[in-house]
Amino acid sequence: MNHFGLRVAERELWEETMKKNELKLYYGGINEYPNSLSWYVKDPNGHTIEVSYTEKSQMEFPPLDRGLAKTVGAGKNVKVG
Repeated sequence: MNHFGLRVAERELWEETMKKNELKLYYGGINEYPNSLSWYVKDPNGHTIEVSYTEKSQMEFPPLDRGLAKTVGAGKNVKVG
């Protein structure tokens, strides 16, 4: 397993938490995907955690046959706050 993910309901609260705790972001900062935003952080043991936010009621992912490498916008940096 490369990483696991969590979903946050409130983007602003998550961004305040990151800033308050001085969390380091990986993979270029905030990653903008077609249906969500993701932040990659690491726990104290070095495990990668993907924290995702979407305004939709459910997360949406591209079809598996397209492959994750083809996700539009991966790695695009978006300024925090």
